[in-house]
Amino acid sequence: MNWKRFSLTGFRNKGPITRMYATLIALLVIVSLTGFIDRGKSVTLVADGTTRQVYTHAVNEQALMRENNIAMGDHDEIDVSTQKLEDGSYVKVRRAIPVTLEYRGQTQEVYTAKHNSQEVAEQYGYSKEKYRPYGDVQQSLQAGQHIVIGHVSRKTITEDEVVPYAIESIPDETLGQGEEKVVQEGQNGRKRVKLNIVSVDGQVADKET
Repeated sequence: MNWKRFSLTGFRNKGPITRMYATLIALLVIVSLTGFIDRGKSVTLVADGTTRQVYTHAVNEQALMRENNIAMGDHDEIDVSTQKLEDGSYVKVRRAIPVTLEYRGQTQEVYTAKHNSQEVAEQYGYSKEKYRPYGDVQQSLQAGQHIVIGHVSRKTITEDEVVPYAIESIPDETLGQGEEKVVQEGQNGRKRVKLNIVSVDGQVADKET
């Protein structure tokens, strides 16, 4: 009877390699969960009225908050001056403030860290295509602000506008000082422009040429 022998050498060699792969995977998981890597950077951090220069190993703003023990509320937001966190980045924490939204008599008090009324309206489901707050939608929000939202309608109209003719002066040595002579009479032109009219609850709010 012939017996076949199997070598266990290959299996024994896989032990250290498997452990190495497991260690690498564990490191990647830690980095992805914590947001930290070894490379450090210097950033400007503004939070709760304090501005400071910090040295960090964080790869994103969320990790930066954890590293500096800054608690973030549900509606707080973070502004970063660069596309990703890097050396020289300017990071600012925006705390949420209470504002009141009103639409067709129905009001709700909400919290937001958005910059203006248009952004907070979109945050709470009032799309820019169909809704628009009254007043200056780009003005900075204030705590306790009352924001009335109207329904938007749009239409396009065409108008003719007068284009004044240009006046060109040509030096003429045959004329005395202060004398002028009209060589050719000017004539106003006309141009046709298309206007996009934006109305809020039937009242014109904006015209876009």
